[in-house]
Amino acid sequence: MKMAKLIIWLFVSAIGIKSYSQIAKADSAGVATKKSGYFFLIQSGALFGDQVTFSASTIHGVKLGKRLHVGAGIGFDSFEDAQTLPVFGSASWDLFGEKNVIFVQLNYGWAPYAWSPALKDVYGFKKIDGGETFSAMIGYRIAYGDVRLAILAGYRHQDVKVYNEYLTYYYFNYAAPSGYTSNSQTLSESMNRFVVSMSVGWR
Repeated sequence: MKMAKLIIWLFVSAIGIKSYSQIAKADSAGVATKKSGYFFLIQSGALFGDQVTFSASTIHGVKLGKRLHVGAGIGFDSFEDAQTLPVFGSASWDLFGEKNVIFVQLNYGWAPYAWSPALKDVYGFKKIDGGETFSAMIGYRIAYGDVRLAILAGYRHQDVKVYNEYLTYYYFNYAAPSGYTSNSQTLSESMNRFVVSMSVGWR
Protein backbone atom coordinates (compact mmCIF):
# COMPACT_ATOMS: atom_id res chain seq x y z
CA MET A 1 0.00 0.00 0.00
CA LYS A 2 3.02 2.34 -0.12
CA MET A 3 2.13 3.26 -3.70
CA ALA A 4 -1.48 3.99 -2.69
CA LYS A 5 -0.30 6.30 0.10
CA LEU A 6 2.04 8.09 -2.33
CA ILE A 7 -0.79 8.57 -4.85
CA ILE A 8 -3.04 10.02 -2.14
CA TRP A 9 -0.33 12.36 -0.89
CA LEU A 10 0.44 13.66 -4.39
CA PHE A 11 -3.26 14.04 -5.20
CA VAL A 12 -4.13 15.95 -2.02
CA SER A 13 -1.02 18.14 -2.29
CA ALA A 14 -1.70 19.06 -5.90
CA ILE A 15 -5.36 19.91 -5.47
CA GLY A 16 -4.68 21.70 -2.18
CA ILE A 17 -2.09 23.98 -3.81
CA LYS A 18 -4.34 24.65 -6.78
CA SER A 19 -7.37 25.40 -4.57
CA TYR A 20 -5.33 27.75 -2.40
CA SER A 21 -4.02 29.60 -5.44
CA GLN A 22 -7.54 29.99 -6.81
CA ILE A 23 -8.85 31.36 -3.51
CA ALA A 24 -5.84 33.67 -3.13
CA LYS A 25 -6.32 34.96 -6.66
CA ALA A 26 -9.99 35.72 -6.02
CA ASP A 27 -9.14 37.50 -2.75
CA SER A 28 -6.40 39.58 -4.36
CA ALA A 29 -8.84 40.71 -7.03
CA GLY A 30 -11.37 41.69 -4.39
CA VAL A 31 -13.94 39.24 -5.72
CA ALA A 32 -16.24 37.64 -3.13
CA THR A 33 -17.51 34.37 -4.56
CA LYS A 34 -19.23 31.70 -2.51
CA LYS A 35 -17.57 28.48 -3.62
CA SER A 36 -17.65 26.47 -0.40
CA GLY A 37 -20.56 24.52 1.08
CA TYR A 38 -21.73 21.31 2.71
CA PHE A 39 -22.47 18.19 0.65
CA PHE A 40 -23.46 14.61 1.23
CA LEU A 41 -23.89 11.60 -1.02
CA ILE A 42 -24.87 7.95 -0.95
CA GLN A 43 -23.06 5.46 -3.18
CA SER A 44 -24.00 1.86 -3.94
CA GLY A 45 -22.69 -0.61 -6.46
CA ALA A 46 -20.91 -3.88 -7.12
CA LEU A 47 -17.45 -5.35 -6.49
CA PHE A 48 -16.20 -7.65 -9.24
CA GLY A 49 -13.87 -10.54 -8.34
CA ASP A 50 -14.43 -14.30 -8.32
CA GLN A 51 -18.00 -13.34 -7.42
CA VAL A 52 -20.04 -10.15 -7.82
CA THR A 53 -20.73 -8.67 -4.38
CA PHE A 54 -22.34 -5.55 -2.91
CA SER A 55 -20.82 -2.25 -1.79
CA ALA A 56 -22.39 0.89 -0.30
CA SER A 57 -21.21 4.03 1.47
CA THR A 58 -22.19 7.53 2.52
CA ILE A 59 -19.87 10.56 2.49
CA HIS A 60 -20.39 13.90 4.21
CA GLY A 61 -18.08 16.86 3.70
CA VAL A 62 -17.45 20.32 2.31
CA LYS A 63 -16.70 21.77 -1.10
CA LEU A 64 -13.54 23.90 -1.09
CA GLY A 65 -13.14 26.29 -3.95
CA LYS A 66 -14.69 25.43 -7.28
CA ARG A 67 -13.57 21.83 -7.84
CA LEU A 68 -12.35 20.21 -4.61
CA HIS A 69 -14.57 18.11 -2.31
CA VAL A 70 -13.22 16.68 0.95
CA GLY A 71 -15.10 14.67 3.55
CA ALA A 72 -15.40 11.55 5.67
CA GLY A 73 -17.49 8.46 5.14
CA ILE A 74 -18.58 5.07 6.37
CA GLY A 75 -19.43 2.10 4.19
CA PHE A 76 -20.32 -1.56 3.87
CA ASP A 77 -18.37 -3.91 1.60
CA SER A 78 -19.21 -7.54 0.98
CA PHE A 79 -16.55 -9.97 -0.24
CA GLU A 80 -16.68 -13.72 -0.79
CA ASP A 81 -15.52 -14.62 2.74
CA ALA A 82 -15.82 -11.34 4.62
CA GLN A 83 -17.98 -8.30 5.23
CA THR A 84 -16.44 -5.03 6.41
CA LEU A 85 -17.55 -1.62 7.69
CA PRO A 86 -14.81 0.79 6.54
CA VAL A 87 -14.39 4.32 7.89
CA PHE A 88 -12.46 6.59 5.54
CA GLY A 89 -11.46 10.04 4.42
CA SER A 90 -12.46 11.11 0.92
CA ALA A 91 -11.19 13.66 -1.60
CA SER A 92 -12.50 14.30 -5.10
CA TRP A 93 -11.46 16.74 -7.81
CA ASP A 94 -13.53 17.90 -10.80
CA LEU A 95 -11.39 17.47 -13.90
CA PHE A 96 -13.57 18.75 -16.74
CA GLY A 97 -16.90 20.52 -17.09
CA GLU A 98 -18.86 23.08 -15.14
CA LYS A 99 -22.42 21.76 -14.54
CA ASN A 100 -21.90 18.16 -15.63
CA VAL A 101 -18.36 17.09 -14.78
CA ILE A 102 -15.83 14.29 -15.03
CA PHE A 103 -14.09 13.81 -11.67
CA VAL A 104 -11.74 11.55 -9.73
CA GLN A 105 -12.37 10.30 -6.20
CA LEU A 106 -9.86 8.85 -3.72
CA ASN A 107 -10.88 7.20 -0.43
CA TYR A 108 -8.47 5.96 2.23
CA GLY A 109 -9.17 4.54 5.68
CA TRP A 110 -9.59 1.50 7.90
CA ALA A 111 -12.24 -1.15 8.52
CA PRO A 112 -12.61 -1.39 12.33
CA TYR A 113 -15.38 -3.98 12.02
CA ALA A 114 -15.34 -7.19 10.00
CA TRP A 115 -17.17 -10.50 10.20
CA SER A 116 -17.47 -13.68 8.16
CA PRO A 117 -20.68 -15.77 8.01
CA ALA A 118 -19.01 -17.86 5.29
CA LEU A 119 -16.17 -18.98 7.61
CA LYS A 120 -17.98 -19.22 10.97
CA ASP A 121 -18.57 -22.99 10.62
CA VAL A 122 -15.15 -23.80 9.13
CA TYR A 123 -12.99 -25.88 11.45
CA GLY A 124 -10.45 -23.78 13.31
CA PHE A 125 -11.92 -20.37 12.44
CA LYS A 126 -11.76 -17.98 15.41
CA LYS A 127 -12.32 -14.41 14.18
CA ILE A 128 -11.61 -11.93 11.41
CA ASP A 129 -10.35 -8.36 11.69
CA GLY A 130 -10.53 -5.55 9.14
CA GLY A 131 -7.57 -3.53 7.94
CA GLU A 132 -6.48 -0.84 5.53
CA THR A 133 -8.87 0.16 2.75
CA PHE A 134 -8.27 2.24 -0.37
CA SER A 135 -10.20 3.09 -3.52
CA ALA A 136 -9.51 5.19 -6.61
CA MET A 137 -12.35 5.92 -9.03
CA ILE A 138 -13.24 8.13 -11.95
CA GLY A 139 -16.80 9.28 -12.47
CA TYR A 140 -19.27 11.42 -14.38
CA ARG A 141 -21.62 13.65 -12.37
CA ILE A 142 -24.84 15.31 -13.55
CA ALA A 143 -26.43 18.24 -11.71
CA TYR A 144 -30.18 18.86 -11.34
CA GLY A 145 -30.48 21.95 -9.18
CA ASP A 146 -28.92 21.01 -5.83
CA VAL A 147 -29.14 17.25 -6.57
CA ARG A 148 -26.11 15.42 -7.95
CA LEU A 149 -26.27 12.05 -9.75
CA ALA A 150 -23.08 10.20 -10.69
CA ILE A 151 -21.71 6.93 -11.99
CA LEU A 152 -18.19 5.82 -10.99
CA ALA A 153 -15.79 3.01 -11.84
CA GLY A 154 -12.38 2.10 -10.50
CA TYR A 155 -10.33 0.06 -8.04
CA ARG A 156 -11.01 -1.08 -4.45
CA HIS A 157 -8.48 -2.58 -2.01
CA GLN A 158 -9.24 -4.10 1.41
CA ASP A 159 -6.95 -5.86 3.90
CA VAL A 160 -8.24 -8.39 6.45
CA LYS A 161 -6.68 -10.77 8.98
CA VAL A 162 -8.15 -14.20 9.62
CA TYR A 163 -7.36 -15.89 12.95
CA ASN A 164 -7.55 -19.67 13.22
CA GLU A 165 -7.00 -21.96 16.19
CA TYR A 166 -6.58 -25.72 15.78
CA LEU A 167 -6.87 -28.11 18.73
CA THR A 168 -4.95 -31.40 18.94
CA TYR A 169 -6.24 -33.85 21.53
CA TYR A 170 -4.09 -36.44 23.27
CA TYR A 171 -5.18 -39.55 25.12
CA PHE A 172 -3.92 -41.59 28.09
CA ASN A 173 -6.77 -44.04 27.61
CA TYR A 174 -9.38 -44.85 24.98
CA ALA A 175 -12.40 -43.59 26.94
CA ALA A 176 -11.96 -39.83 26.62
CA PRO A 177 -9.33 -37.27 25.67
CA SER A 178 -7.04 -36.35 28.54
CA GLY A 179 -6.15 -32.89 27.22
CA TYR A 180 -5.28 -30.88 24.16
CA THR A 181 -2.74 -28.51 22.68
CA SER A 182 -3.61 -25.55 20.49
CA ASN A 183 -1.95 -24.20 17.38
CA SER A 184 -2.82 -20.64 16.30
CA GLN A 185 -2.54 -19.29 12.76
CA THR A 186 -3.00 -15.76 11.40
CA LEU A 187 -3.60 -15.22 7.70
CA SER A 188 -3.33 -11.76 6.12
CA GLU A 189 -5.41 -11.36 2.98
CA SER A 190 -5.56 -8.48 0.51
CA MET A 191 -8.70 -8.25 -1.58
CA ASN A 192 -8.50 -6.21 -4.78
CA ARG A 193 -11.65 -5.59 -6.80
CA PHE A 194 -12.97 -3.66 -9.76
CA VAL A 195 -15.86 -1.50 -8.54
CA VAL A 196 -18.77 0.16 -10.31
CA SER A 197 -21.03 2.49 -8.30
CA MET A 198 -23.85 4.95 -8.67
CA SER A 199 -24.33 7.88 -6.30
CA VAL A 200 -26.99 10.41 -5.44
CA GLY A 201 -26.19 13.48 -3.38
CA TRP A 202 -27.05 17.02 -2.49
CA ARG A 203 -24.96 19.97 -3.69
